[in-house]
Formats: sequence, C-alpha cells, structure tokens
Amino acid sequence: MSQASTAPTSPKWPSRMRRQQASEYLREVHGVTLCPNTLAKLAVVGGGRGFRLDGRFPIYDQPILDAYAIARLGPIRSSTSDRQAA
Repeated sequence: MSQASTAPTSPKWPSRMRRQQASEYLREVHGVTLCPNTLAKLAVVGGGRGFRLDGRFPIYDQPILDAYAIARLGPIRSSTSDRQAA
C-alpha cells in the first residue's frame, strides 16, 4: 500500500487506514481524540468499531470511522439538562 500524503494543510485520506492514520483522521476531521493504543485496546476488549485485517495489520474503513465518531459525539443538544434515551 503506497503512503498517501498526510500533510496537515490538506490531507487526502485513503478510504482504508492503519491505526495511526485512523487516529489522526478522527482527530483532524471529527475532533475525536483516540490514540492508536486506545484503538488497539478497543479491538481486543470491544467497544470500538469494526476493522479488517490485511495479514496481521488492522485496517479501518473511513465510513466506519465516520459513523463511530458521530455515534461517540452523540446528538446536538441545546442545554446541559437535555437528556435523550440512548
């Protein structure tokens, strides 16, 4: 797999990413901070999003990461007292 340019000015994210790239993508695109080590732990204990394996390397699909970030952030609220059923 060739390395895509991941310059902070205008990254062109591949549709599938390794853990480091997935962590950077979540932070830069969605503002969700998850270290690659956290993604690795979630892959073992559960609670993260699904991934594929390229040999022994986990690969995350961009649409799955997008859905994970949206679910993690939750709905937009107008007040701290807003409570919605999960």
